[in-house]
Amino acid sequence: MLGLLAAWPSAWAQDWRPIIVPGDAGAKRSVGTGWYRCWVKVPDNWATLGGRDLWVESVTLTIDSSHTAHEAFINGHRLGGAGSFPPDTKPSDAKPKRYKLPPGGLAKGKWNELAIKVFNRDGLGQFRGNGPSIQGYFLECLFSGEWEFQAGTEPPPPGQALAAKPLRAAYDQFHEASRVLFEAQ
Repeated sequence: MLGLLAAWPSAWAQDWRPIIVPGDAGAKRSVGTGWYRCWVKVPDNWATLGGRDLWVESVTLTIDSSHTAHEAFINGHRLGGAGSFPPDTKPSDAKPKRYKLPPGGLAKGKWNELAIKVFNRDGLGQFRGNGPSIQGYFLECLFSGEWEFQAGTEPPPPGQALAAKPLRAAYDQFHEASRVLFEAQ
């Protein structure tokens, strides 16, 4: 078992605690920098290059609203962000953000790690409205529910897709897309 965890350092959950996203609007959160993480297993045609790449090229991550600075990562690769982190702190504009996932950025048949770094200046920072979501042309998966959280400015080990389903914060239920589309950043 230890060898398996060493092979996937990002899967080691020792420093991560469970948290609910989007969470209670009145709940105070930790002040400072922290990381949210969950896992997603996407439809195969979202991760397979070749042939009809339109499916692969249309996948986006949406963060509905957050007044905190944030950066989003998939399998350790930065997708984008809003606001700025210390020392020149600037909050996000609280408008929905959509980030395009690069072709080849998702692993077929595996659990892809989604990590979101946030800076919470006043203890009120959290995801507002719905939790983040991933969507293609016709399907979406809402990440509302259990996530993992780790406080601190140091990044966790670089993320990577896992072959085995994580014990918590794992999403694989897709349904017909219902969110309004807008341009990805």
